Amino acid sequence: MAEQQTRITASALAIQVRENDGKAQLAQTRQESESIMVTAKANAEKTRPEGIGEGDRIRAIGLADADRIKATGLAQAEATDKRVKAYGGPQYQLNSQVLMRFAEAIEKGKLPIVPNLMVGGSNGQLGSGGLVEMMLAMLVADKMDKPKQQDAT
Repeated sequence: MAEQQTRITASALAIQVRENDGKAQLAQTRQESESIMVTAKANAEKTRPEGIGEGDRIRAIGLADADRIKATGLAQAEATDKRVKAYGGPQYQLNSQVLMRFAEAIEKGKLPIVPNLMVGGSNGQLGSGGLVEMMLAMLVADKMDKPKQQDAT
């Protein structure tokens, strides 16, 4: 019986040792788990501001690009407007082109500017209604209109 008592005691001690080993392993696993959770939270807290900062940087670059494109477009529009005004505007350009074509036609066709025979009822006065006189009147009228338009702007 003493031998059985010794075995029972040894068995009970072995069970107690295993139970203690299991509890120790469980405690260690819990500590590792908590450590992992704390590290993950810390990494998340660290990464969040970095992400927000990166988003702000990208947004700022986008806004700067948009402002640059807008400024470039406005500058091009202003330059185009000034070029149009420098060349006298669309009406002046039309008159100029018509007169240039007219001059080219006279030059290529070898047409006389002053006719050999003048037919008209004006008795040599201005305003006889000739084509050249009409073109010159258009140019003079355009020149007279131009100062009025510039005063209005």
